[in-house]
Amino acid sequence: MRPLESLKPLRDCPEFLALLQDKTEGDAEKELQFLVGRKKINVIVTVNHIEIDGVPAGTMVYFKNTSKLYEEINRVSNSYTRVTFDDVIGNSQIIRDLKEKAEIFSKSSSTILIQGESGTGKEIFSRAIHSASSRCDGPFVAVNCAAIPDNLLESELFGYEEGAFTGAAKGGRIGKFQLANNGTLFLDEVGEMPIHLQVKLLRAIQEKKIQKIGGSRDIDINIRIIAATNKDLERMIESGEFREDLFYRLNVIPVTLPALRERRSDIPVLLTYFLDKFNDVLEKNIRGLDREAQRLFYTYDWPGNIRELQNTVEYCVNMAEGPYIRPEDLPRRVTQPKNHLHREDIRPLREIEQFYIQGAVSVFGDTYEGKEEAARALGIGIATLYRKLKNS
Repeated sequence: MRPLESLKPLRDCPEFLALLQDKTEGDAEKELQFLVGRKKINVIVTVNHIEIDGVPAGTMVYFKNTSKLYEEINRVSNSYTRVTFDDVIGNSQIIRDLKEKAEIFSKSSSTILIQGESGTGKEIFSRAIHSASSRCDGPFVAVNCAAIPDNLLESELFGYEEGAFTGAAKGGRIGKFQLANNGTLFLDEVGEMPIHLQVKLLRAIQEKKIQKIGGSRDIDINIRIIAATNKDLERMIESGEFREDLFYRLNVIPVTLPALRERRSDIPVLLTYFLDKFNDVLEKNIRGLDREAQRLFYTYDWPGNIRELQNTVEYCVNMAEGPYIRPEDLPRRVTQPKNHLHREDIRPLREIEQFYIQGAVSVFGDTYEGKEEAARALGIGIATLYRKLKNS
């Protein structure tokens, strides 16, 4: 028998006493927080009422340390997979510099915002930062904010209490914040997070506490947040789609991953890496690419970046019948590329118009005759030209 004093935290917890009184069919289960001395302990409590021949015969109560339970869940979900900076493939100067800086700030607990186009390797870079940090023995939990419907994202992140809404599971559910405790929470595509959840995320970052949906109790969290996006968050702030205060809380350590077209010297090493990988997976023995196929790989713009390159190599290994990949083994988008506009190429129409107006005047001269020639070349009237020059 336990001493009466050791049971005091149970007697002082109204939620536990209510759980004991729950006579609904089946086990009653809930995550509770007990104050033991000055320390708060989270425990999964399961109450099983025993009956013999329909007559109540006693109650069994099971206690499960929450942190141990989360650790088991994370191990099953592969949250402890170790990725290092050696897994970030590339020898270009820009990648070497990024790795060197990341090794330094991985030792910090500050929030990181990784920006870059889709397919540039934001998650693998985040996992490498986690593996190099003091939290490396804790979980790395990833959430894609764009892949989860808005009405489910809040419960996915913060969890919910039993009865919080219609269809809520018995006993409630833990969220990704709790699963990531003592580790790293990776919020991919954070620019897709709805504005009302941005407020709750800001509070979690600032106060290091969360509340489940339908709950009233603060839950302490000890996590590092790494957020990633392929969107221009500063433009989203101007349009009211993203909170400025949240941006500054996320952007403590900014990291920008380069597009593949900005690090073309890495294409050969990436090609070799993926070719070896898919030779093994598909049980083939492709030795390389012929000269023309190499040229196409090196000159293509790769709008999908490393992810597109990987998928293209897999396609080629499937299609190639000889020892070398030929141009006819490549997908059409690589052999007959269209002109691709990139985010950095987009400019306001007014800015483009002013550029060409000023350029025409500089070519034909700033005299009246020169401006007449400029107006004709631009396809506008002389009065329109003067008005636009005045407004520039």
